[in-house]
Amino acid sequence: MIGQMRSLEELREYGVHSYKQWESLQEFSKLTKLRTLKMQLNFYFLGNMNSPERVRQAEDCYSYVGTLLSSCDLHNLYIRVSFHDITYPLSLDSWLPAAPCSLRKLCIKEWPIYKVPNWMGSLGNLGVLKLLIFCLRPEDVEILGAIPSLLFLNIKTFGGSNGRITVHGINGFRSLKYFSVHIFCCGTALEFEVGSMPNLEHVKLAFRLHKSQCLNNGASSLGIQHLSAIIKVEVKIISNVYRMRDESNYDPTEDGNDDAVRGVARAINGAIMTLPNRPTVRFKTATEWQCERFERVSFA
Repeated sequence: MIGQMRSLEELREYGVHSYKQWESLQEFSKLTKLRTLKMQLNFYFLGNMNSPERVRQAEDCYSYVGTLLSSCDLHNLYIRVSFHDITYPLSLDSWLPAAPCSLRKLCIKEWPIYKVPNWMGSLGNLGVLKLLIFCLRPEDVEILGAIPSLLFLNIKTFGGSNGRITVHGINGFRSLKYFSVHIFCCGTALEFEVGSMPNLEHVKLAFRLHKSQCLNNGASSLGIQHLSAIIKVEVKIISNVYRMRDESNYDPTEDGNDDAVRGVARAINGAIMTLPNRPTVRFKTATEWQCERFERVSFA
């Protein structure tokens, strides 16, 4: 049925809810005019990922999606995954995009990948990228930085390898204008070094902070002062200190609590004040009592 829609250019909602339905994805290779595809992939039919057979089926399903990049001239690919067991990240290494690849937007939500594939750095037209990465490694940062036309990058991760996520001045990101990173667990130090993301204008950060060790004793300012072109900063700090309300516009200069949240927020504020563009900054706070430290897990 899908394969007969030869003139289709945009498909905003396509759901896959059974293993047999995955075979229908092979018909998309016939849709030579398709440019935008939004998919809802449901893995509930697999049950728990507690056997090699279940894992193999999940990987087979994901490989079907990868064939879309090699068989179609897609410009925009949006994938949302519904599955209750997200503790098993999947690999995108088997996805082999066409060369040259026309992909401009790639958004994968709700399912973590275990690393950024090498081929992603060669996507010459990619401008928007959203990923959930189980553990962000230095190699991942390097590959992402190599994407020449990347303007918008949204990353969610459980933590960084060896407790650090560092953006070096030599890591690329020469075109990037917007960067968002949400670190779900405690124990990762995020730092921007001198010369990093030289054209970045808007940065949005979210992380847990119960004590200084939650940032792995990294720099309190996160190196914000090294983002020389920045004009807008948004920071969400999640801690176990209950304030009168979880503030959507938290002001560290008015906070009477002598804790890690106030200390880090003030350090970031001070770093921002040194920048020539005088960027705007907005802090948010939220409460999460449990300090869950990220422990890296290896996936074969």
